[in-house]
Amino acid sequence: MAGDIVEEYGVSISRACKLMDIHRSYFYYTDKKDDTEVEDAIRAAANFGDGFWKIYSRLRREGKTWEPQEGLQGLQGNAL
Repeated sequence: MAGDIVEEYGVSISRACKLMDIHRSYFYYTDKKDDTEVEDAIRAAANFGDGFWKIYSRLRREGKTWEPQEGLQGLQGNAL
């Protein structure tokens, strides 16, 4: 909505955010990417007793080019 105010009335982003009573960072915020594909591949490759790094190595050999941070962040709080 703040973007509409900026476009329609030609005011600055900070002014539009003040009018909407939101922080300017909210205006620039973008959603995080969806890591469900990474999580699903890790869960499918998981065998009993295999840790994340063994699974990650196996997926790399299969041609997956994800960064380890993507998998670790996607699985944070979820046990394999």
